Amino acid sequence: MHVAVARRTAPSLLACAIAMTCVASADAQPIAQGVLEHEIVVGSHVDLTGPLAPWGKAVSNGLQLAIEEANRAGGVNGRTIRLIVKDDAYDPAQAASVVRQLVTQDRVFAILSPLGTQTVTASLHEVLSRGVLYLFPMTASAEAHSPLVPLKFALTPTHEMEVQEGLRRILNARGPLKVGVIAPNDAFGREVGEGAVNELQRRGLALGAMLPFSRGQETLQSIATKLRNERIDVVVLGIEPEETLALLRVAQAMRWRPLFLCTSTCYAPEFATLGAADAEGLLAVGQVSIPYADDPKLRAWVKRYEVRFSAVPTLQALTAYRNARLFLSVLRQAGRMPTQASVANILETRGSWTDPELGGLPIEFTPKDHLGGHSGLLAQVRGGRWVALADNLVSPLP
Repeated sequence: MHVAVARRTAPSLLACAIAMTCVASADAQPIAQGVLEHEIVVGSHVDLTGPLAPWGKAVSNGLQLAIEEANRAGGVNGRTIRLIVKDDAYDPAQAASVVRQLVTQDRVFAILSPLGTQTVTASLHEVLSRGVLYLFPMTASAEAHSPLVPLKFALTPTHEMEVQEGLRRILNARGPLKVGVIAPNDAFGREVGEGAVNELQRRGLALGAMLPFSRGQETLQSIATKLRNERIDVVVLGIEPEETLALLRVAQAMRWRPLFLCTSTCYAPEFATLGAADAEGLLAVGQVSIPYADDPKLRAWVKRYEVRFSAVPTLQALTAYRNARLFLSVLRQAGRMPTQASVANILETRGSWTDPELGGLPIEFTPKDHLGGHSGLLAQVRGGRWVALADNLVSPLP
């Protein structure tokens, strides 16, 4: 009887064993690079030892905090997320090298929020040519989203778009003011000038003045005098932050009080603090609110960041954190077996997304547009800190 039973059940047991082995193999076999049985591997490259090291460390911290929180909550669809951040020292050659390691050796699923225009430019092809997602680089370069590439998505508008958005908000609130631009004849300066001209032309207005800026050849005093003599109401700044602050000091000494509009290059808490009374009233366009500890919307996040890293959170940290949460939300929607293509498809078709905890500007991609943010928040230095403005609150200084 025992032998007979064994003969009847042996084939069934063997079949079950084979089936179980096949199922286990199927579960263990990744269907996309970076998707493993129990984890998904993502990477980033930032400056940790070079000129942008403070920003790079903040970006790394922001990504890390978002992923740690997700993992503590159970991960994403049964998998934890493993983050690998490599130092590119803000060197294009090193950026290309480390991103090649991330893609070919670490075999990451995606590159998330790399930092810096030069390093992003150097690493883009290395990633995209191997079918890996390149998501939300922290640069205002148009190359981050254009030309349209299936696996490349960006969130930061160009400086041209920032200026156009800032002027739109100012002129909507204040009427047809006379606009002047001060900018050097370099890539950044040309972007700023084009943004101003585009918005003015859209309204049927002419540019009041365009003053080229050559360092060391013309004093800021003479530039400010020319702009004042032209009765310029809004000065659009295509110069570096330290030059902006110097111009604001000159204007203060002259008792000349136009509206000054800067790009996101000035939008940092340190600028408002260091500029003190000279920076009062400066306008700039940004993408997320400055993470002040007393901000009702952000104070809980600020506290978590301070406890985790024993550091004051920065704009770069908050932006990276928001970017990681956007990625994680898409990954959840992609289901148990995500691919690079499925994540890209969800980004293109899911519609508008706003972080449920942090709030902020809505983010939306389309199949024809891989830039998720075309607008921006307009902020003004008031009392030594940046304050986001409603559309109708763009007012001159008292």
